[in-house]
Parts: sequence; structure tokens; C-alpha cells
Amino acid sequence: MALIKCPDCGKDVSDVAPSCPNCGRPCQVPVVGKEKKTSPAATGCLVLFLAAFGLWVISNLLPSENSRKTASSSEVTNPPVPIGPQLELVKYSWHIEYGYAILEGQVRNISPEPLKNVAAVASFYDSDGGFITSSDTLIDYNPVLPGQTSPFRVMATQNPTMKKARVEFKELLGGTIPFRNAESKKGTKK
Repeated sequence: MALIKCPDCGKDVSDVAPSCPNCGRPCQVPVVGKEKKTSPAATGCLVLFLAAFGLWVISNLLPSENSRKTASSSEVTNPPVPIGPQLELVKYSWHIEYGYAILEGQVRNISPEPLKNVAAVASFYDSDGGFITSSDTLIDYNPVLPGQTSPFRVMATQNPTMKKARVEFKELLGGTIPFRNAESKKGTKK
């Protein structure tokens, strides 16, 4: 805030005052020509950033020449091979505890590759085999390495009609993972 001279009475007046307190003359001087200026360097940086971002988006949207060749050749020469079991269910059991049906056990990776984001899916049934509910959760080890055994524990809200349980495995956001039972017994209630 600065002081200016009133053109009529010559007294000092604040430059933000609407009028002179002595004579009442309006003091607001219209501001002409004040514009926000941007530096050429800032404008240049913005243009370079937008160009780099545009190239990145385009390069990620379009498949590369190598991936196109690989995809097309693998589709023609390598038909889908049926996959055998990748997991072995070592053991499992289920019980009711504090209003929850808890299915827990161990699963072993029998494939030659590490398996990432493996989820155990517990399904609960009544005595006639009618479906009640299911729940899933990731197994404890992620990834589970070849030959490694991982524990798992799945919880679902208890329903008094629950009499049987079954477990399966799936990829977190994908399809089911084939498995085999190490013990050929159904899920028993503890």
C-alpha cells in the first residue's frame, strides 16, 4: 500500500482508498496494461513436457513391432497347451469360531514357475449340497515358489446350515488354477 497525492487538494491519500478523505474526489486510478507475464523458459518447459507425455502415451498404446511378430507367430504355431495341475492341496479342514466359518490348510506349488497372487476360495454348502456362500483370500506366500508350501486361511460369516466345505484356487483377478489333492479326503469339519 502506497500514498499518492490527491489531484484536487494535494493531500496524501492511500492508493487503495476509494476517494480522498479531504475533498471526496474519487482516487481509484484504473490499472491499464498490467498483465500476468509468463517466462519463455516456463512456456518452453511446458511444451517439452506435453510433447514427452504425448510420445509416452502413444508408445504405450501401440504395440511394438517385436510384440506384434511374437503375438502373431505364437498364435499360429503354438496352440494353447492344456495345463496340468499347478498346485497340490496338502491338507485342509474347517471349523466354526466366533460366528465365522474358517477354512484353513496348506497348498504346495508343483509347477516349475513361481505363482503370484494365488487366492484360496472357500465354498460352503448345506447337508444336501446346496450352496450357501463363498469367500476368498490370498494365500500367505506371494509368490509361492516352485516346491514351496504355503498356508492359507479363509473366513466367511457363519450360517447355521453349513455342513460341508470345499476349497479351490484362482488367480487374484483371473481364472481358476488347476490343482490336485495330496489327500483324497473331502473337507471335514473339526
